Amino acid sequence: MPTCLYKREVIGEKPHWRKTHDLSLGGRNIIWGQWKMNNCPVNDGWEIKHNDIVSHVTQEAGNPDDYQVLVNVLPSREGVIDLLRLDEICVFTHGQNGSKRPEWSVYMLKLLELCNREGLSQEEKAELTNCFPAPEKPGQEVVTFLYMQGEDKGWKPGKIGQMNGALIYPGAREYFRKHF
Repeated sequence: MPTCLYKREVIGEKPHWRKTHDLSLGGRNIIWGQWKMNNCPVNDGWEIKHNDIVSHVTQEAGNPDDYQVLVNVLPSREGVIDLLRLDEICVFTHGQNGSKRPEWSVYMLKLLELCNREGLSQEEKAELTNCFPAPEKPGQEVVTFLYMQGEDKGWKPGKIGQMNGALIYPGAREYFRKHF
């Protein structure tokens, strides 16, 4: 799922969101960086709020409300755009008992619909992916669960041939339950 940073700008007196650059949740990027900032929890749950993500990726002082981190959930589907705001990431990092070495993490993305349209030409889709009018209020909340491998695999998502769905074990289930 492509993830991008968007910045607020005004076009013709109306607020819009313009794409500034691509981001990466996996690898030694957003989730790993926030794991480090949270004192490297293992066999425990932890959260990354939208403003923390914005601060991490912009590395500048300013109003976090001027930025949105958006996920394009249907990038290859013709004629459709579905951009969702990454509102929060809830993570449960697993490791061997007594170890501080992360083996894998299951994470839940809390997303808010911001731009969902169908029946678009390729040009319209490309234009809206780069810049779209800000909605008066976000649409419905959507969640998805994913997982990424741990330290020895570089904090990357599962590879083809491996299961890409998240296995939710009891400790993780109890942690995520409070987020619903």
